[in-house]
Amino acid sequence: MKRFGRSIMAIILTLGTLLAGTAPAVMAEADTGPPHVLTANSLALAITAGPDGNLWFTGLGSNTISRIAPNGTVTGEFPLPTPNSLPTSITVGPDGNLWFTELGANKIGRMAPDGTLLNEYPLPTPASMPTSITAGPDGSIWFTEFAANKIGRIPTEGLIMVYEYPIPTLNSLPLNMTVGPDGYLWFTEFGTNKIGRINTSGVVTNEYPLLNPKSIPTGITTGPDGNLWFTELGANRISRITLSGQILDGYPIPTPDSHPTGITVGPDGNLWFTELGANRVGRIDKASGVITEYPVSVPNSLPAGITTGPDGTLWYAELGTNKIGRTTMDGAGYSYAIPSLAGLPNGLIPGCPASDDSATGPMVCALGRDATSATFQIMLTITTPDQSTIIEIGWLSTGGENTQGTVRFERKP
Repeated sequence: MKRFGRSIMAIILTLGTLLAGTAPAVMAEADTGPPHVLTANSLALAITAGPDGNLWFTGLGSNTISRIAPNGTVTGEFPLPTPNSLPTSITVGPDGNLWFTELGANKIGRMAPDGTLLNEYPLPTPASMPTSITAGPDGSIWFTEFAANKIGRIPTEGLIMVYEYPIPTLNSLPLNMTVGPDGYLWFTEFGTNKIGRINTSGVVTNEYPLLNPKSIPTGITTGPDGNLWFTELGANRISRITLSGQILDGYPIPTPDSHPTGITVGPDGNLWFTELGANRVGRIDKASGVITEYPVSVPNSLPAGITTGPDGTLWYAELGTNKIGRTTMDGAGYSYAIPSLAGLPNGLIPGCPASDDSATGPMVCALGRDATSATFQIMLTITTPDQSTIIEIGWLSTGGENTQGTVRFERKP
């Protein structure tokens, strides 16, 4: 493998064996009338509540930014002009526009709430692979540069320029980012098992090592208790860190290998997270730490990004089924189907064999994890039904700084 310069997709699409199970409530299909027809294989990844009362999400495979109303109707799909830009993360800026990362194009995009693309800002460092994005307390847009090992910033007013700030630890692989109650930006270091903190002047003030060497921190958010809560994809738990850098108790997730990914604060004040590998949405009680898991009814949906919607429910992107999911505070939920469905076949297909089953959607192949040693290995291939789009990911860590990764994205005419 090439030295981890192309490994970001391994993080976004990381998953283990998909597990079935039972829980108090099951997500159900919602009848909301005819939705807008999305591009097949949109691969919805990240989602955020927009300034217009709708939800906005990125289409990794369709190269689009899309909009869905709180009643579950997709009302718009807006193509991006840069081919294969791979829109990844999305947020609302202080200017009232939607800002998003373009992982494949190495740009930051800005879109008006009516779907008009306002700008695409190229990043100074080539192939930096921008991933997570958030609005900072200083009125700027902040984002992580996974391959460049940097944190980026773009002011939203005045002279708009791109600023980049290096992270002291080499190969840290900064992934997700959020604003802390202290006015600093906090981010997960996927490659070095640390939580980082940077001030609005661009100085990385701290990098806090995590207790578990196989933690693999992924999502992060500010909790109602004033601490930072984060998902540990490798350790299969939810943990907290104080503003002083103290790592508090971690809460193991009952389902093994659930691969917790996105995390947010729900309208009920508890922490909600997605389980990419277990096909579930989880809730952790802010006071007791008790975790409740709710399975998604659609097999292999791969719930990824999650956010609180304007209707007081949780919304999440279903990466594997071309759908957007929603769940209420009691765990009852819905999955909003797109007519041009492109989903994963039921069950994993080992070794990526030729199979007519691939006609049902993207195929997951050659997936493995060694949980018994210091090696954590992930290999994933997704191929769309018409064979027009292929995403191949490989990621390998053998401890220390021996991290490698590759990603290949191919779209045929």
